[in-house]
Amino acid sequence: MPLTILVMRLLSGLPSVKCQDLINCFSEVTVDSPGALNFKKGLAWKVRGCCHKDDFLLRPVDFGLDGIQDGREGFNIPFLFAALIVLTCRRCLFKMKKLYLIDSSIYVFRAWFSLPDTIINEDGLANNAFLGFTDFVYQFLHSERPSQLVFTFDESLKHSQRNAIYPDYKANRAAAPEELKRQFRWCRDWLQALGITQVASNLYEADDLIGSLAKIHRAKNFKIVILTADKDLAQLIREHDVWWSFATGQQFSYRALMKKFGVKPEQIADQLALAGDKVDNIPGIPGVGMTIAARLLTKFETLENLRKNLDKVRTLKFRGSERIMNLLKEHDSILDMSSQLTPIDCEIADMEQVDIQQGEVKKESLIDMMKYHRMDRSRQEKWLQLADSGA
Repeated sequence: MPLTILVMRLLSGLPSVKCQDLINCFSEVTVDSPGALNFKKGLAWKVRGCCHKDDFLLRPVDFGLDGIQDGREGFNIPFLFAALIVLTCRRCLFKMKKLYLIDSSIYVFRAWFSLPDTIINEDGLANNAFLGFTDFVYQFLHSERPSQLVFTFDESLKHSQRNAIYPDYKANRAAAPEELKRQFRWCRDWLQALGITQVASNLYEADDLIGSLAKIHRAKNFKIVILTADKDLAQLIREHDVWWSFATGQQFSYRALMKKFGVKPEQIADQLALAGDKVDNIPGIPGVGMTIAARLLTKFETLENLRKNLDKVRTLKFRGSERIMNLLKEHDSILDMSSQLTPIDCEIADMEQVDIQQGEVKKESLIDMMKYHRMDRSRQEKWLQLADSGA
């Protein structure tokens, strides 16, 4: 495919350029100096590095090629076209649509614990969690103006598929009181009035709903942004995705998570299976924390491969490696269970039918709810302005 056609396709915003086509063009480009030759090699390497695994140039990285100039010695016109292609690819990242997936329960609980229960609605019922949650929703919608988003909720802590595997899963968590359950319903009513899709399941946790939605829409070239404070969801992040704690402002990319956990996000489920997760009451191998688990997975890559090569653990260069090998052998049966609890299920077929587009705002319903929940004038004005602007 000629370079000029590739350039025109990219400039038109159509993400239809195959990686191999671009690489083939590089092989045909001639250069006139050693410096230009090195630059050509560098560009070719960067192009290969940004190619998606299915051979489409849809997910480039930031190439940092702002030093290219027309008059640079040794460059001919075709080679500058090649450089222009790579620079244009940089724009593709910003053209990727974003899908925001919100782990809603965390933001409801945060408000429940941080705001006083003396805040009440017209019926004299506490609505502190509801008001705090709506404040979060407003801040998020106002700052991001998302077009595609889904709020996910946990239906029950005691009836998920993980409880069938391990009855004590999350047994350390107290059931939500009726006062909080009521406010969860109000939160979902509020989202419905805003035209925002919300999903929940009696069988699957919010993590699984998020995982399935992420997988479905990442395949459609969406950049996935997960709003949460839950480390478990870090395992879902892939190149160009973002794990975002909205309350603290912390955002982690794929590479930042690798640095934080010491393993690739794809390995975090295995890391948690080895180390255990006290928050969810998942047992792990005694004496194996997240750091040791990261070292094991760096060497053996997967939990399955580690279990096939336990005798080799003693050869690893960290203090106590032989003791860790013996602990792994002694408690190996724990991994039969924990390895089923930590991975997030990304194969829920029902999520294919979920509408991710924000719908029409029901302004009258919002006004009625604002009055019922005694929202102050400032809150009401902000919400009405947002509703009038199309949320």
